[in-house]
Amino acid sequence: SVPYSHLELVKFITILLLMSHWMACIWGLVALSEEPCTVEAVETGSCQHYSWLAVLQQGKHHGALDTPFARYSASIHFSIMTITSIGYGDVSP
Repeated sequence: SVPYSHLELVKFITILLLMSHWMACIWGLVALSEEPCTVEAVETGSCQHYSWLAVLQQGKHHGALDTPFARYSASIHFSIMTITSIGYGDVSP
């Protein structure tokens, strides 16, 4: 027989992963729903819709976020850090 505490832990982890996945999918759709801005438009301030994905892509030095897996990875990182209240750690002013 499996202890009740183990069942509750599995249930909690399953719900956490499911909610993180849904939140990451929604967060990714928000980024893709914005019209992309050019670098020149951002620098001049004429871009009105600048998504979180464009900001993250501009600040990354080790690669672009042009694949679906890379965008999902960034989205799932944000969602797990938000849901668990761990903190982002890599966000600076």
